[in-house]
Amino acid sequence: MFTSRLLVTVAVLLLAVGLRAVKLGTWSFATDEVASIQEGAALQDGHAVTDDPLTRLPRMTPLGVGIHALSYRSLGHNEFAARLPAAVSGALLCGLAVFGLWSALGGWSATAVGLLLALTPEELFHSQNNRYYALGALLAAASVLAALAAVRTRSPVWMALAGMLALLASFTHLVLAGLFPGLFAVALLAPGATLRERFRLALVAAVVWLVMAAVGYFYWMPLVKGWNAGVDWGYSIPRSLLSGANQLGVPTALFAALGALLMLMGKHPLRWFWAVWAAGWLASLVVLPKVVAFHPGYSFLFLFGPMVLAGYAVGALAERIGGTWGGGASLAWIGVAVLLNAPSLVSYYADGSRHDFRSAAQFVIANRQPGDALAAVSPGNLGYYAPEFHDAASLNPDRLMEGFRKLEAAGKPCWLVLTAGRTQRDAEAQKWLNEKCRLRATFQRIRLDYYDFAVEVYYLEPH
Repeated sequence: MFTSRLLVTVAVLLLAVGLRAVKLGTWSFATDEVASIQEGAALQDGHAVTDDPLTRLPRMTPLGVGIHALSYRSLGHNEFAARLPAAVSGALLCGLAVFGLWSALGGWSATAVGLLLALTPEELFHSQNNRYYALGALLAAASVLAALAAVRTRSPVWMALAGMLALLASFTHLVLAGLFPGLFAVALLAPGATLRERFRLALVAAVVWLVMAAVGYFYWMPLVKGWNAGVDWGYSIPRSLLSGANQLGVPTALFAALGALLMLMGKHPLRWFWAVWAAGWLASLVVLPKVVAFHPGYSFLFLFGPMVLAGYAVGALAERIGGTWGGGASLAWIGVAVLLNAPSLVSYYADGSRHDFRSAAQFVIANRQPGDALAAVSPGNLGYYAPEFHDAASLNPDRLMEGFRKLEAAGKPCWLVLTAGRTQRDAEAQKWLNEKCRLRATFQRIRLDYYDFAVEVYYLEPH
């Protein structure tokens, strides 16, 4: 049994490593990835903390930012080195899922969870992203699995480890402090435990929670004070819920719902344990948009709960199929189930779900004439690939006409670099572009899903 567990874990881990190595350094940096480089420099160089988020955020997330910055500086200033920590974290998550879930849910379900994580486009994206979400998701899953061992063995030591991992995860991203109420809840719901055993587990969880609260009060509170002041972007709850379904992929989301139903109907001894973590993921989609400028990466950090439910459903069906048709049929079913997100997976590898700022910058520099001005919605990203763009005018994508009028009033020839997708641009702004500018280039790859990541380069030549 242990040999099978180890072999499958290694096989899934190798698959995950291979998938994350493909094109790891190919795509140009997305907006947050360049920000990570700047934040890492601010942390390593010891810049003083100011009101600028660039100096505050790396202190709030020193573990994630620090690891990425160390890789970037020690292995080379390139996309591959910057993304390597995320790739390692994402691959380890897949292997950890198989090994950690095997005895609790069975080999079929554990394998299915590992494969779903390995092949989910959203997990792949964060595993190839110069950001700390993959590391945060890994530490969160490790905390959950330690808590799983704690409630199954009634071990306060395992619960203490779960709490320490949650504390470590919080230094990767502060929203992972949400793990602590989950640990307290699963301690009180430990299946088959006596009241005394539950109290001991809950006491350990509460002590570590208090330590985290003390750290939060003295360390994080000064950093987060006024963090959302003046922020004019975020997600509504309906949009947040849709982004959550998209993170899983619609087929996987349906499997997760089926898994929850199968656990409840079958009275699985761990049904309330996994209900807590799935509810925590759902709560992140409903509560966080109300209190912070919500980013979908925040809920990704809690993705392990619903992914386990989805894998449980796939594995439970595999067991039933195997009982009738044999192990080969079970393997075939799992292969089909974990590849139902294939169109999105193929689309991801087409463009990395990123805008090609590198090509746009190279095009403008090759065609720019002396005296031409520059303007862009992401001058920081373009400036990474072309220093000339550091002085480019910044265009707010939500208020393009304000920027366009200023550029027209300046009376200078100007290159404009804009992002585009399936959401149509403001009609007035598009009309201005059509009448005043020439579209000189579009950088975009064909996808099989409903997303587009296009970069358009316009040229304004005053008449």
